[in-house]
Amino acid sequence: MALMDFIKKQFIDIIEWTEDSDGTLAWRYPMEDREIQNGGSLTVRESQVAMFVNEGKVADVFGPGRYTLTTATLPILTYLQNWDKLFKSPFKSDVYFFSTRQQIDQRWGTSQPVTIRDKDFGAVRLRAFGNYSYRIADPRLFYNEISGTRERYITEELDGQPVGTVWFGLALPDTPVEAVETRLPGDRFRVRQFSTISLLNLLRLRLDTLR
Repeated sequence: MALMDFIKKQFIDIIEWTEDSDGTLAWRYPMEDREIQNGGSLTVRESQVAMFVNEGKVADVFGPGRYTLTTATLPILTYLQNWDKLFKSPFKSDVYFFSTRQQIDQRWGTSQPVTIRDKDFGAVRLRAFGNYSYRIADPRLFYNEISGTRERYITEELDGQPVGTVWFGLALPDTPVEAVETRLPGDRFRVRQFSTISLLNLLRLRLDTLR
């Protein structure tokens, strides 16, 4: 290795992530051509998870805390790299941080009214909208199934992803709120369509009780 190449080569001795804005779910620590100093420090803040990935394979995962990076604290990476327990050299690995805090006030709704033909009400134009919150419960699964190797993954990119449980509610003047829990396997576009139909059914049932 030439002298100038050695001088330019930098070793990382502190790895941490300070979220600079809302909406980032996953972030890859910028490595470029640098290596991680053996014995370096990893800081994981509350509501964060850090994950080491070796050639696409998930290795060690860290919750909140401060860690010294050695073969003792990186047992899976040590195994994947075939390191000796006395290994002391700088090393390469991808490091991803995940935000596990609640992503609140996420909004959804129909961009235009949906026309539904009903035998009792005729052509009904309905709109559905609301908000929801979620958080990453399993960073390993999120990495493997959703975010992958990209540098940053933000909340807007989840718009086409599957939705789990949705609560529908209907409120009429001077009447109790009607609500129903429904599990949906589709994406948010299908949720909007399904929501309008479900709300119409709730409305029909409620009006039948008031007649």
